[in-house]
Amino acid sequence: MELESFLAGLCASLVGVVATVCSTNKVESIKQNRDVENVKNALYVELNDLANECYENIDTVYDVYARAIMYKKTGNDALFNSYSLPRPPVLIVLNNTLEKCYVYLTKDQRDAIRTILYLVDRMTKDLESIDAKGPYNHKDIQSEDLYAIISILGVIYQLAIAFKEEKDRFKNSNKSADVLFKETLTMKKLSLDWSDIREYLKTA
Repeated sequence: MELESFLAGLCASLVGVVATVCSTNKVESIKQNRDVENVKNALYVELNDLANECYENIDTVYDVYARAIMYKKTGNDALFNSYSLPRPPVLIVLNNTLEKCYVYLTKDQRDAIRTILYLVDRMTKDLESIDAKGPYNHKDIQSEDLYAIISILGVIYQLAIAFKEEKDRFKNSNKSADVLFKETLTMKKLSLDWSDIREYLKTA
């Protein structure tokens, strides 16, 4: 009887230990999942901010693009008496957030993030190159370079806003960068046609 009681007590103890371990692991798993979701939500907020910044900056770059196009047609230096270019996006917070949740993202999300980071880096270099020419060297400002920047802004906007809205359901679009860019221009009611650019500058 003593042996049976001992074994019964031992089994009860083991069951208690296993139950405690399982319970602890479950609590830790829930906490980890919650922490991951919190960081991912912070990522979505950062991407939303990036999308909004790019959407607004399209107007600024388009204005310089229109002036460059008109300058090619007329040679009118006065077109560049006043213009500005946006600063490149600052991704410090976004990168810090990514470090904490990158491995928990889906493959499509990771692909989109890599594309966004590449485009921001490329745009940063393009903006710095144009800005270095200064307002007195506007003859060297090429409309093609400005077009490329507007295109990048449009693609980043489309990717970032879709990523933020669809979250874990996000799937990379089959649309080309050119299509994404033109869709963004349509949203903003901006046109690349010469006649529309001329009308735009009349009211700018």
